Amino acid sequence: ITKSGEIQWCMDRGCIIYRNNEGHPLRLTGVNVNVTPMIKWEQSLITSEQQLKAMIQSLPTPVAMFDSEFRYLAYSSRWVD
Repeated sequence: ITKSGEIQWCMDRGCIIYRNNEGHPLRLTGVNVNVTPMIKWEQSLITSEQQLKAMIQSLPTPVAMFDSEFRYLAYSSRWVD
């Protein structure tokens, strides 16, 4: 959480690059990447997908949506009938 109170998502990666003779870490390296925009985009995409499925399910005509391998992604209640 930032000083302004905003939630910021981060991805951290690090590793030990040098140890002493006893095996204790002496040098580390790493990165910290702000992935907040990607998280927000992913949440927006999930919301859009849920809205699309709800819209298709409520259509008064038989409609179905398939993926490239012809698996059902969404279908209307009339499609089931």
